[in-house]
Amino acid sequence: MKTDLIATKAMRYGGRSLEAGDAFRAATPRDARILTAIRKAELAPDVDPEEAAKATRLDELRSEYEAVAGEAPDLRWGAPRLEEEIEAAKKKRRGKPLDHDGNGKAGGSRTAEQGRYNRRDVRAED
Repeated sequence: MKTDLIATKAMRYGGRSLEAGDAFRAATPRDARILTAIRKAELAPDVDPEEAAKATRLDELRSEYEAVAGEAPDLRWGAPRLEEEIEAAKKKRRGKPLDHDGNGKAGGSRTAEQGRYNRRDVRAED
């Protein structure tokens, strides 16, 4: 169960730099207890619907980036940066040549029987 907290002092948590007043979600209840005990954070009163919508938007953008780029996004990226990275990944994807046989190379496939091109294959026989 994740617990919503508000930072009371500037700190780093979960790879993010938080300022006093920033809302964040503790990964475990134990983290929440520790952060409140050392007075780095306090429990959030209620979740603001606007903040919840913003968090779900970030989750949607992160999953879209993962689908387009094939890798997990950096969790420090906000919505504007994620949108830029998604567009860049789409452009990068458009510029790649077609790979019809799935071997990672453009062009037609060659089977083992076809072998490699050999210069002797095109020389005239005497």
